[in-house]
Amino acid sequence: QCVIMCLKDAFLTGGIAPPLAAVVVWVLRDLSFSLVVFVLPEPLSRWFTSKGVTSVAGVPIQDLLQILLPQPLQLITSPLHFLGVSYVAAATAHRQLSLAQHLHTAFREFWLRVGIRCARVLVPYCFGAVANRRLRSFFETSFKPTLALPTVISERRAAERLHLWAIIRNSVLLAALAILATLHGLRLSGPLAILVGASHAITRHDVLRRKC
Repeated sequence: QCVIMCLKDAFLTGGIAPPLAAVVVWVLRDLSFSLVVFVLPEPLSRWFTSKGVTSVAGVPIQDLLQILLPQPLQLITSPLHFLGVSYVAAATAHRQLSLAQHLHTAFREFWLRVGIRCARVLVPYCFGAVANRRLRSFFETSFKPTLALPTVISERRAAERLHLWAIIRNSVLLAALAILATLHGLRLSGPLAILVGASHAITRHDVLRRKC
C-alpha cells in the first residue's frame, strides 16, 4: 500500500519518480497511519476492558477508539503529506529549496488542511473500519465451512499460483511505470527503483509466509 500511495501522490503532484526525501516522508506517513488506524484500537480496547471500561455512552470501546484515533493523527500526517508534495513539486520544477522552505510549505494553511483530511478519513477509516470489522465477524461466525485437511500437492499448487500472481503483479507495475515514465520524459530513477523493490519484497514475504 505504501508503494501504491507514494506513486499515486507523486503522479497527482505532477511527477512520476518521487525524490528519496518524498519517499521517506510518505512511507513514514503511511506507517504511522497504519499503526494508529489498524493496529492500536484492538490492544487499547483490551486495556480499557481490563480496567472495566467496555463502552462509553453505549458505544463499544473498540468502536469508539476506531472512530476517534485517526482524527488527532491528522495533526502529524497532514504536514508529512504536504512535505512530500513539496519535495516532488520542487524536483519536478527543478528547484532547490531549503528545508525551512519545504517546512513552510508543509505547514501552510495548517488547520484548513487538517480539517479537510479529518473529514476525508471519517468514512473509510473510522466508520468504515467499524463496519468492516463487524461484517467480517458476522461472516466468520455465520459461515464456517469444513476445511479439508491440507495436502502437500494442494499447498504446492497454492504456492505456485501465488508466485505466478506475484510475477504478473510486479510485471504490470513495471510496465505501467515504464509507460508513465516515457510519457513524462523521465527515467526510472533511484527512488522509483526503491518503490519497485519494496513491492517485490512485500510480495516475496507473502509467498514465504504462505509456504510456511
